[in-house]
Amino acid sequence: MKRLFLAGLLLVYGGSALADPPAVKATNYQLGYESGDINTVGGSDSRVNAVDGSITFPLAGYLGASVSGSYARYSLAANFASQGSGLTLASSLPNCTMIDKGLNADLFVRDPSVGRISAGYGEGKAMAHCESTFLNSGSEKLDAKNLVAATEYYLSRFTIGFSWNQTRFSSVDRFNSDSLTGSWYPTNILRVDLSSYGQDLKNTYSLGVEYQPQFFDNSSGLWFTYTRRHQTVTNNTFMVGIRYYFGRRVDLLTRDREYR
Repeated sequence: MKRLFLAGLLLVYGGSALADPPAVKATNYQLGYESGDINTVGGSDSRVNAVDGSITFPLAGYLGASVSGSYARYSLAANFASQGSGLTLASSLPNCTMIDKGLNADLFVRDPSVGRISAGYGEGKAMAHCESTFLNSGSEKLDAKNLVAATEYYLSRFTIGFSWNQTRFSSVDRFNSDSLTGSWYPTNILRVDLSSYGQDLKNTYSLGVEYQPQFFDNSSGLWFTYTRRHQTVTNNTFMVGIRYYFGRRVDLLTRDREYR
């Protein structure tokens, strides 16, 4: 799969490098905040608050890049399989605070009228602030490294996306997952997403909505997601957030396909 992805990357870039539309029209930044509840079926509720930010910039022709970072604080119920990187806490107190932070970099080629192909690398660290340990490390800290390959195909008001992700907790402890997402733009300032992800595209399903209200003058976006995960335990996650966009003010459809 890696060879096929690299071959597609070279083919798209090589055939499009001399064309006019750039991968990213202008360097742009965004900063976001999100909050939500995680309801475990048959168990206690947990809560998460997080901030994230990113910069996306053009490199040459159809080639662009982005760098992003995130910081999340979880208040987890006992023995809860957390959101993010498949982390699982064992022997925890009734409530356990966990900090999860990460940094990612992506390189991509894009034709705004056709689609996008990207490859990324990220590193993350989780820390449990209670009498608990991670099963993967046997301690209160857990480091993770992520490899991601993704592709998107643009239709008039639809986007179809597929990604492959490998998370490494150690040289031998690896977790592979895939995701398939369909996005629909009823208007240029509203997007609805349906996703399925996990091993063999099973176990986790998500519905998301992002909206750039006109009264914000395209400077900010509001979003909501509902995620249902079936693993050792079943949980439902409800998240709401807001993002502020620095730089040029464009509608959501244009932002997704030409700026980020």
